[in-house]
Amino acid sequence: MLTSPLNILHVLEPSVDGHDAVLGVMACAQNLGGPRVRHMAILLGSRDDELDAHALGLTLTDRVTTQTSNAAGAPAIDWTLTQFRQQRSIARIVRARQSQVGGIDGVVCWAAGRAGPIADIVSEVCGPRTPVIAMLTRGPRESDRDALWPHVGTGSGRVRVACMDDDIASAWRAAGVQRAEVFVAPVVRLDGGGENTRGTQEAHRQRLRAELSIRPDEIAVGLLCDPATFGEARLFAWIMGVLAISGRTCVGVAPEGASSMRRAARYLRLHHRHWEIVSFRGPGALAMRAADIVIWDTDPARAGVQIAQPPSGQLSALSVASMGIPIVTVASGLTRRTLVGAPGWCRVGNASMPSLGAGVLPLADDPALRASVGASLAGAVDAPARNLAFADALESLFREGTMRARRSAEPGGGSDSGAIGSPPHDAKSQRESDVHAKG
Repeated sequence: MLTSPLNILHVLEPSVDGHDAVLGVMACAQNLGGPRVRHMAILLGSRDDELDAHALGLTLTDRVTTQTSNAAGAPAIDWTLTQFRQQRSIARIVRARQSQVGGIDGVVCWAAGRAGPIADIVSEVCGPRTPVIAMLTRGPRESDRDALWPHVGTGSGRVRVACMDDDIASAWRAAGVQRAEVFVAPVVRLDGGGENTRGTQEAHRQRLRAELSIRPDEIAVGLLCDPATFGEARLFAWIMGVLAISGRTCVGVAPEGASSMRRAARYLRLHHRHWEIVSFRGPGALAMRAADIVIWDTDPARAGVQIAQPPSGQLSALSVASMGIPIVTVASGLTRRTLVGAPGWCRVGNASMPSLGAGVLPLADDPALRASVGASLAGAVDAPARNLAFADALESLFREGTMRARRSAEPGGGSDSGAIGSPPHDAKSQRESDVHAKG
């Protein structure tokens, strides 16, 4: 029997993998915490990425500033040195946490392109038997696929791969990562669940609509895509135009980072801005609270999405569904398993924006239908069952083999300082732990 909690370190890079990675860490802390497991996190990214994570409720104590790609025209040696500095900063944080809590028992890497280097660091700092899991919330890209598959396996410097859905696992297997396990996607409630009254939730919603300049008489249609670059803003503008021309008073809500934003703005100017799209910065799952209808943009043939890329943003979609907001999306195995309570016509068969627009029309016309579809989605999400299955599967991976003997030999278990959900550091400690890699 273990005499101290497991110490789990999470590594995430939201600017590359989207805010679903943040929601995933939140799900771990909410459903696999307390006396059993203690969670820590390292965020790779900018100060804005850190603020977005805080907005979702994730308390972080460590951050490494990263550069995700080589700047045009920059010497290759500069990029190599930048990568080296980043890896050194990550290793320094891992070593500090290892010493502080009395040993790290496992690492969950939510950044596919970082899993291999992270496994090497963990093997060197924490020992070759410390498990590293690459938790994948989206399908492969060329760059992170090549960075991951040579490291898949068991043993020193190796990574176990877990995916949030069969479709995502199939895409990684097709890309050469054959050992991909499937987890049940968890649900993170962003509306407070039973803790907030309906009146409080509505007050939050109206405040957000006011911040986005959405009038009370306007039907807000949100574009949910994670990462934001997977959304196609120009075709979303086309949908909003169809709704406006057909007499619906609607406004679009889209992320700032969606692809083709300039083309969307030009399209709106050409039509004298008879309809509008307001943009937001930050997590889409939070912004969608202002929406009456959400389009979950999952078209794999879109320019902003990799060819053969399965739908992403599953955890964000589950959070939105749990709030009772109707969602229209493209039919696939993943979307059917995610949006269990949605009527069939909300999952359109043709992966195109015209088809998605046709799915929006009946919801735009009928407030009662919107309420009914939203309630059906919220009722079918079944967060307790999903979260229990997710927590049990994750905990079982970390309680295997030699880790038990290692932890039972350390009854103290180290300090709680730095754990997600633990009391915050004082200002000096926070500054000292906010590590930046310059380059």
